[in-house]
Amino acid sequence: MVAAVEQHARRHRRERELERARRRYALVADVVTDAVFEWEPEHGAVAIEDERALGYDTAEGPFDESWWFERVHPDDREALVTAVERAREHGDRRFTDEYRFRRADGEYADVRVTSRFVYEDGETVYAVGALRDVSEWKARERELERQNERLDRFASVVSHDLRNPLAVAQGYLQLAEETGDPDHFERTAGALDRIGELVDDLLELARTGRGVGEVGPVLLSGVATEAWENVETGDARLGLPDDVTVQADRARLRQLLENLFRNSMEHGTDGTDDRLTVSLGPLDDRAGFYVADDGVGIPEGMRDRLFETGVTGSDDGTGFGLAIVREIAESHGWEAAATNGEDGGARFEFTGVALD
Repeated sequence: MVAAVEQHARRHRRERELERARRRYALVADVVTDAVFEWEPEHGAVAIEDERALGYDTAEGPFDESWWFERVHPDDREALVTAVERAREHGDRRFTDEYRFRRADGEYADVRVTSRFVYEDGETVYAVGALRDVSEWKARERELERQNERLDRFASVVSHDLRNPLAVAQGYLQLAEETGDPDHFERTAGALDRIGELVDDLLELARTGRGVGEVGPVLLSGVATEAWENVETGDARLGLPDDVTVQADRARLRQLLENLFRNSMEHGTDGTDDRLTVSLGPLDDRAGFYVADDGVGIPEGMRDRLFETGVTGSDDGTGFGLAIVREIAESHGWEAAATNGEDGGARFEFTGVALD
């Protein structure tokens, strides 16, 4: 009987303490944007004292554990349960965790939760904590990571793509010195102009992350001819399609084709026959286009990894050319695939392309 009275008295004191705590939490919540809550193992109740962070009406509470965990993103629930259990088992008096929580409007927010556990006789009596919506901060963090990745790739991309028109300029300049033919000077000037365009475009891409600029109708044969002139092709031949128009950023599409043409020049022959033919045109069965050569084809085991940064089929390759191709394609919303053509050469197909 005495024990029951003492237990009732403790519970009564605890209820008064909780009421005072709620008032204090309400004052705190009035000056911060966090959602303040408390949790009791006996009742399994979570009371949100400020709806501003999540958008829920506190009058609908208390919110039990099932209500809470149902709103945690499914991919984050297991990690959250593990963190809470670890805090309980090891007697951690405070822990901070981050996960995604579904707001009242149905959208998931990145939240940071800091909790403090209170113990009596080694048992968890209750926990209090604060939940803060850190979505904007996490978004800035992710964008900073993407910018750093782009800047890390920038030097490699610039050095790789600039080699195409730089080699052309050097070749025509040598011919101009030897022959005095003014046409060679014009070709040199054109290649140097192309270098300037690449620097401007790649700087913008690195700074803003812009994958593509203005998209409009582009004649495939026309942009292919421009790209061909910016690559050292030797005695190779270009097979142009009939009039086919694609919806694309012209500068990015030209860059894509330049990298594919250069890839054919570097990897398409085995040294016994340099007379390579590169062709392009629309796909027969899907919306898209292909670029193919009649060279030695793609080595076995390389096809699935060919678009990865740093992967190359030769000892002197950089492994950036086809990674750039993939990035440009994905920026347009296209899918890029590498295969061997019916005649054995390398073939690259781009699907999801709007054709006019």
